[in-house]
Amino acid sequence: MNKRQAYYWSPEWQAAEREADEDIAAGRVQSFDNVEDTIAHLLKSRAATPSRQFGSAEGLITMADDFDAPLADFAEHTEEGKVSQPYTAHEPDEELLSEEEAFRDADRSGIRWQAFERDRRFRRAMTDPSESISHDAVKSDK
Repeated sequence: MNKRQAYYWSPEWQAAEREADEDIAAGRVQSFDNVEDTIAHLLKSRAATPSRQFGSAEGLITMADDFDAPLADFAEHTEEGKVSQPYTAHEPDEELLSEEEAFRDADRSGIRWQAFERDRRFRRAMTDPSESISHDAVKSDK
């Protein structure tokens, strides 16, 4: 057996294959002509999912009374159980970004995040890992 295909013969994969065969036999599948249509369908399905309700877990989650108490594991790093240095969001000698630099940095982060999400959606849309994917198909989802 080819080592690169060993995953296919694992019990978990074979169970998933049987489940997929059952879905195909029962007609619980959809076909798409291209990746864009597939991604559009997935996004539409996701948008149709009911959103979470604020407060729906009220009373189900509780925190211990001593939740904010110092942990014994960190006693050596504290002074008498109290934090020896207050938390600071940045190093004291670190130069903070100007408002313009902060917005520019946020824009760059947004662009990187969009590229990550596009690639993630593309990978999730593909159901056959052996299928050849052209570079143009990846670039077309902009």
